Amino acid sequence: MDNSIQDWLWDYRDVILLAIMLLSLCGIVVSVEYLWNALFPSYATRLWFGIVKDQWYRFVKNPISRLLQPLHRMHSKWSARRLRVQMAKWKKEYVAAIFYDGLSQACEEGIISKHIKRKLMKDLADFFQMSDLVRASRNRKAIAHRIQTNETYKFGPVQDKPAWGGKPGEDVVPIYKHEGLGSKFLKKKGNAA
Repeated sequence: MDNSIQDWLWDYRDVILLAIMLLSLCGIVVSVEYLWNALFPSYATRLWFGIVKDQWYRFVKNPISRLLQPLHRMHSKWSARRLRVQMAKWKKEYVAAIFYDGLSQACEEGIISKHIKRKLMKDLADFFQMSDLVRASRNRKAIAHRIQTNETYKFGPVQDKPAWGGKPGEDVVPIYKHEGLGSKFLKKKGNAA
């Protein structure tokens, strides 16, 4: 922190501590009010805590919310901008889906050929700049190349031993006749293995 801020905090430490204590006491009063009303509801207690609550709102909650209003406004503008971007992307996808459905229907009715449909779909994907709308290539060389460059098997934790243990017969816990969990019970019954 800057020295001027530290100096200001040090100079007004009594006021800051008093404000913290007052806020804590107001919070305690509100919690006591809640408990008191839950256990002993009556008109007098509601009236008394109503006065205290009015002071809480007048001197603490309302001024703080007024001070934080610019922050709330900034956050709402940011979230609206973000929502606009998301909605624009969704609308582009929606329009592209409508075009795709129209092309599929035209192909089924025999208005356009399958080749023209695929070409137009590729052009639509390029126009809307959405890679997820592009059809996957069915070229054998492209598929072989994708399979060769696929390294998803390398993801995740690498272990010398699998989590479920080794081969059958390895890492087996030996069973002792006179030790371990339940050995006393087995001795009493005479069923010790």
